[in-house]
Amino acid sequence: MASPERSCGTTAPVSDTVSVSDTVSVSDTVPVSDTVSVSDTVSVSDTVPVSDTVPIADRAPVSGSHERAAVLALALATLAACSVGNGEGYVVGTITDVLCDLHDESVDLRPNFFVADDHLRGVTIRAQYGGTFEIYSDGLSINVRDAELEAMRLGTPVPVSNSPDSNVRMTFYYNRTCGHRKQDLDRPAAVYVAEQGTIVFEQLWAPALEETSGLETALRFEGVRFVDPPRPDDRFAVLDGEIRFIFNRGRPAQRFP
Repeated sequence: MASPERSCGTTAPVSDTVSVSDTVSVSDTVPVSDTVSVSDTVSVSDTVPVSDTVPIADRAPVSGSHERAAVLALALATLAACSVGNGEGYVVGTITDVLCDLHDESVDLRPNFFVADDHLRGVTIRAQYGGTFEIYSDGLSINVRDAELEAMRLGTPVPVSNSPDSNVRMTFYYNRTCGHRKQDLDRPAAVYVAEQGTIVFEQLWAPALEETSGLETALRFEGVRFVDPPRPDDRFAVLDGEIRFIFNRGRPAQRFP
């Protein structure tokens, strides 16, 4: 017999009698442990009279293992997210992009969304305007392959490039201004990689050195040239910037402000 649909906080009508076969007769309440062992089936009478309604409160409680599994899943989802920090900074310069009809136009990023995420020995830093996805936002991403190395030489100008061997790589995206939207996905994304310049870390959050390096990240750069590699002569930007923020552990990134 199919079970009637029930909604939380209500009662569900059932028929006057329920046909039962191969079941175990139990008392009104049964304590449920994490694991329930069931012995051989016991035959009971053909019909069991019940009341017209079955209150929700009389249902068997959810086992402890199911409850713990739900809590664990939520915790893992939180830990998997990168963490948003509180900070300030600026990114300014000029940009030329013929596909966006920009010709030596001014850039003023005004970042208000700061993110740090670690992977193995590295850290990825993101500063952008607003909390949406990069493909719909204006922002800057800085990938530090070996964060411990840079945390040990703070204040030293570090070269940036698009070389796979570079310890620091930077990417500038201008999709919000350039008009890349869900309604116009045919428009090329405005993404440019740093091909030359230097960056200076004054502070850097390095997970392996957290006790000594702290949770603050502070950096500055000047005259870094970003290009679209297939079209470096008509899609490029030259930027200066300074960013400072505090990493907040355990706070998941909110993609939409």
